[in-house]
Amino acid sequence: MKRKLDIFLAVLLILTVSVPSTSEATLKPATKATAKPIPSPTPLWPPTGFVAKDGVYAKIPTGKELTGVLSAKTALASEVKLCKKYACGAVIVAAEKACQWWEIHSVVYGPTSDVDTATVRYGTIKTIAKSTYSRELKVILLISKEPLITGIYISGIKIMCQRGATIIPYPSSSYLPDPARLKTSG
Repeated sequence: MKRKLDIFLAVLLILTVSVPSTSEATLKPATKATAKPIPSPTPLWPPTGFVAKDGVYAKIPTGKELTGVLSAKTALASEVKLCKKYACGAVIVAAEKACQWWEIHSVVYGPTSDVDTATVRYGTIKTIAKSTYSRELKVILLISKEPLITGIYISGIKIMCQRGATIIPYPSSSYLPDPARLKTSG
């Protein structure tokens, strides 16, 4: 009896493995679907939430906006790595007319000491950025050489859209520590 059961199971196994089901017999090779790119919507002009003066627009991005831009622009990734070590800021700029280069001046502030949280001026940053087309939005990082500590921030941002030639190499960033602070810390 056991032998008959073994033979029956073996035949049943062979039949289930070797006989194609009706769904397998009627399947056709699947055609590969190609994804259609979704075009980005045309940005509104003038950009909303920006401060405007003489056809130049600027905005300090929120963390969410900055994260979105940085995930799309891999060119900024190497600069962002510096912001894990140094105090940084960011600004989004645009202009009615094309800019040959951008010049941004900003000020770094921070606590007087680990104990005293009174704010003092640490230094200034001068950032030179590449050109933009008319109405093109550009994210510019403002990178200081001050170590990233609690209470440090960048403010007093002044933006200039330059339309003439320059002898200053760009992109570039220079940090000038405040001489008064150097005297008191040294």
